[in-house]
Amino acid sequence: MKRILAALTLGHGMVHWYTGTFWVVLPLISNELQLNFSQTGFLVSARSLSNSLTNLPAGAITDVIPRRRLFLGLTLVWLGLSYVGVGLATNYWVVVGALVVVGVGGGLWHPPSMTILTERFPARKGLALSIHGAGANAGDGIGPAVVGLALAVLSWREVLFVTTVPALLMALLVVAIINEPGRARGERMPLSKYFGDVKGLLRNSDFVRMTIVSGLRSTAANSFLAFLPLYLVRHFEMSTPMVGLHVSLLTLAGIISSPLLGIASDRLGRRPVLAFGLAAIAGLVLLLAFLPAGLWFTIIVAILGLFLYSMQAVMFASASDVTGRGVGATTIGIIFSANLAFSSVAPFVAGTIADSFGLISIFYFTSATSLAATLLVMTTRSRPAATVADHAPAYAKGESSER
Repeated sequence: MKRILAALTLGHGMVHWYTGTFWVVLPLISNELQLNFSQTGFLVSARSLSNSLTNLPAGAITDVIPRRRLFLGLTLVWLGLSYVGVGLATNYWVVVGALVVVGVGGGLWHPPSMTILTERFPARKGLALSIHGAGANAGDGIGPAVVGLALAVLSWREVLFVTTVPALLMALLVVAIINEPGRARGERMPLSKYFGDVKGLLRNSDFVRMTIVSGLRSTAANSFLAFLPLYLVRHFEMSTPMVGLHVSLLTLAGIISSPLLGIASDRLGRRPVLAFGLAAIAGLVLLLAFLPAGLWFTIIVAILGLFLYSMQAVMFASASDVTGRGVGATTIGIIFSANLAFSSVAPFVAGTIADSFGLISIFYFTSATSLAATLLVMTTRSRPAATVADHAPAYAKGESSER
């Protein structure tokens, strides 16, 4: 199981390498095409919306016909080739269309990968999902730093072309390593049972509340990350490498904090960990609005990175605690769809607010959204992940002690 966790974590890192790369090249695309804030926000929204619409059917197909490793390999190939399409685009609407294609590929990864982990590590799903999330943090963090340096010698289009190669190699690695037992090899679930389980899932009030909390967190993170590079360039006149460094700091810190938060949620319960982390995001983002460029601004960005993305894995573990195993991928798909539905609208709304009140308003918008998520999470029941270990599949029960 260690090999599977390692492969999924590396693959997740590759998926998010592209996400981190996008945030760094976004200001360059905006400047080259002479876009306003609303148009720039719509680029983010287009990618997020197509990703949102893909997650739910991807989750359903994975539960009913669980060809998980094929989904995972396809994701990496799709992402690599679709970003080539972005690099070839020459006008605004072609870029929008290319990013829609990018979003579809990104929507295929999480339902199968995270379902594998929740089934394999039932008593330690907070830790397993957090390690998987740490891979995303690594991709989100290392990608912008490397791309920021590469942009000193390459155009943003050339950077997108070059990064196709590692995605294709990673796809081969993931498909070679993932080998699931039981129905994960392709045994179909009866549709009547599946739809009955989904109906019960949607009636679960704790699951619905956690889905909204997760959507609010994604709204805050996506809005902030979409406009932070523009804020750094236009207000602080930072160089591209320095912008890449600050974007990296938002995610690299999560490599360390994500597993620690996962362990804490397994032992202390999900709710206190989530409430603390979301409140920290609200306070730190608000503090950044009042800081000038300099060392303290950079330090607070790094501290914010301890929480901004690391909370997501704990939210998925919390949702998984109260849902059935037969709809594990659908659970992931619904939450990701909600996340992306929220966050696909948020950058456009945030961009419109910024057009009216200035880029500084993005900090207030992000802080308020995080505060709302904090208040809502306090209404959910806190349940340690260990209490659901008995619902694990037989093969996971036999191996769950392996580290």
